[in-house]
Amino acid sequence: MTNRVRNVAGGKTAKARIRKFEVSDTDSVLALAERYTSWDATPTRADVEGFHASSPEFFLVAEADQKILGFVYGRESNPPAEVLDKWRSRKVASIEILAVEQDYRRQGIATSLLTVLFEAFKEKGIDLATLSVPAVEIAAMRLYGKMGFELRAHFSGRDLLPSYRAGVACSGASGCCPCENIAMACFCFSSRSALLILICSAIDHA
Repeated sequence: MTNRVRNVAGGKTAKARIRKFEVSDTDSVLALAERYTSWDATPTRADVEGFHASSPEFFLVAEADQKILGFVYGRESNPPAEVLDKWRSRKVASIEILAVEQDYRRQGIATSLLTVLFEAFKEKGIDLATLSVPAVEIAAMRLYGKMGFELRAHFSGRDLLPSYRAGVACSGASGCCPCENIAMACFCFSSRSALLILICSAIDHA
């Protein structure tokens, strides 16, 4: 997938394409992650290398003129069978991280990254995707809404760290996403927002 993008600061236009992450992209992806992702701890090279090692088919970058403008990483989740039944889902995946260079935002890069990622999910038989986002990220929530995501649960800041320490995915909140990665997400977002929103989307709606 390709789309034409313009550097807001410099005015230069280029054609961006979405492709799978390659090892040579590590430094560029790490730099983006350090500047733009909502992690409490600074991402490490080992984190980025771990994405590629664990789920290379779900680790994508947006590139234009040999520059990495954004990336997304997802992975398959393993919720209990009763959760799959409740959601009428066969397989679930989580979107772990998404970042786009600030000078290239609002030009369809994030949408393109997610669209290609959803196609990769479909190829693996995944029919439901989940993600979490701080409530203050209004622009991100608008993007996810346009792509078919639906609100599933809210968390106040005081609920997050106890959930992480106890190893409980969602603090028992009604209707929340019970995938095993959510406790980690709650911990990571706890210093950035008093409210965490968990969102799920049927892949077929994307």
